[in-house]
Amino acid sequence: MGSDAAAMQAKFPSAGAGIRGMLKAESPQIPVNVDSFYIDKYEVTNEQFLNFTKEHPEYASRTWSGGAEDPVTHVTWYAAKAYCAWQYKRLPTEAEWEYAARGGASSAEYPWGAGPPDPQKANFGASKIGFPVRVGSFPPNGYGLYDMAGNVWEFTADDWRETHDATPSTMPGARKVIRGGSFAADPLQLRVTFRDSHKPDDPVEHVGFRCARDAR
Repeated sequence: MGSDAAAMQAKFPSAGAGIRGMLKAESPQIPVNVDSFYIDKYEVTNEQFLNFTKEHPEYASRTWSGGAEDPVTHVTWYAAKAYCAWQYKRLPTEAEWEYAARGGASSAEYPWGAGPPDPQKANFGASKIGFPVRVGSFPPNGYGLYDMAGNVWEFTADDWRETHDATPSTMPGARKVIRGGSFAADPLQLRVTFRDSHKPDDPVEHVGFRCARDAR
């Protein structure tokens, strides 16, 4: 899991301080064991989340955007967690998400492998779309999972740490790890190792989620 810091510096020698800081968050590269699990092939859609809010109106979004089959956004981490529980599921851990994004190829740089991003592979900044599109609009990865890069960032279950080996924050829950990039992402953010964070109580147009569950 993650990237080697020295290798990232060599790969992106001209990166500015901001980019170097984001790349550092991927380090160190560490071995991680994950138990067997299932993860949804699609991001949760507006239609699915709307059905949930009919039973749980307290989680209804004040801002709806997109069509029924577009990924739901403008939801908090708490709403995402509650939806997953309603489905007898849960949010994936950060390690599970990265494992799934690789599609069975341990050396994959992107969900589809090693080739650079292009508008036929994902909805990201260079696609010039500018908003989320229907889930499953682009080819799946090796595990049959769609939109593991681009479209919308995805909440994970984990609290943010500055690096993989950092000590837990003294303010647990202050920010949550998000993965995958969005419709506005640059190619760097679409890599399976790229990490970012978001406040759990801040619903925005570029963050959604998918669910997972234990295999046993």
